[in-house]
Amino acid sequence: MVMRVLLTYLTVELIAVIALAWAVGPWWTIAIVAGSILLGPLLVGSQVRKQLAGLRRAQRRPEQAVTDGLLVGVGSTLVLVPGLVSSALGGLMLAPPTRGAMRPVAQALLTRGMARRFAAFDLTVRSRRADFIDGEVIDADNFGEVIDADNFGAGVTPNLPAVR
Repeated sequence: MVMRVLLTYLTVELIAVIALAWAVGPWWTIAIVAGSILLGPLLVGSQVRKQLAGLRRAQRRPEQAVTDGLLVGVGSTLVLVPGLVSSALGGLMLAPPTRGAMRPVAQALLTRGMARRFAAFDLTVRSRRADFIDGEVIDADNFGEVIDADNFGAGVTPNLPAVR
């Protein structure tokens, strides 16, 4: 599996370099590759500093901060990996306008991955009282047995929080 991914990566990067050399010439290709090698770490450093400063100030919602941190981390890794395609993808993840456009996709993938990994665990908190949910009573003592609210009992009122 690792060898297949490595061969795919090398093939894609080689095709990108050959296509770029064919389109703009070998000297411009060398200049673009050298520029990505020199400017990539500068972009990584500036965006990581901005991300850490934003986390210290707590200026964003937590889910946005987590997703941005994930995108900056993956983008930084891709920029530092040699190659034109990986540097371009990493640069898109690091640039704030395109990062904002990628945020919903990253949140959906992260949520789906977490739900799949934690599907076997019951993460609900069980209380020792009956709760009303959409007109139905869920009795915590019977571990989720659903009882119709009309048949709950004549004159019995469950413990509900006071509404103010």
